[in-house]
Amino acid sequence: MRSRCRNPNDPNFEYYGGRGIKVCKRWDTSFERLFADMGEPPPNPPGKKRYWSIERRNNDGDYTPSNCYWGTPNQQNSNQRKPKHRPWISTAMKKHWRDPKWRARQVAALKRASVK
Repeated sequence: MRSRCRNPNDPNFEYYGGRGIKVCKRWDTSFERLFADMGEPPPNPPGKKRYWSIERRNNDGDYTPSNCYWGTPNQQNSNQRKPKHRPWISTAMKKHWRDPKWRARQVAALKRASVK
């Protein structure tokens, strides 16, 4: 988190520090303070390791106590900017594509359409 916000040599710097996203001073200087503010993550679901991660409520906001919470992988995927190579994809569309049942229905619909 700190590296991608501060280190221009970090491969993800352009998406964080390059966009002006910062880590609040309280967290930047002490992991203990970050842990005190965030608390322990909820228990992992059975069979899942490192399930929870720090998620920002406002994707354009800084890493601060008021803007962060423990998020699931699905929450992480939902809180993204539109991709540069596919700007026409809406957030709602991305949520649908992550749902295997929705994708299966679309594939079945395409097969029915191509058989006709």
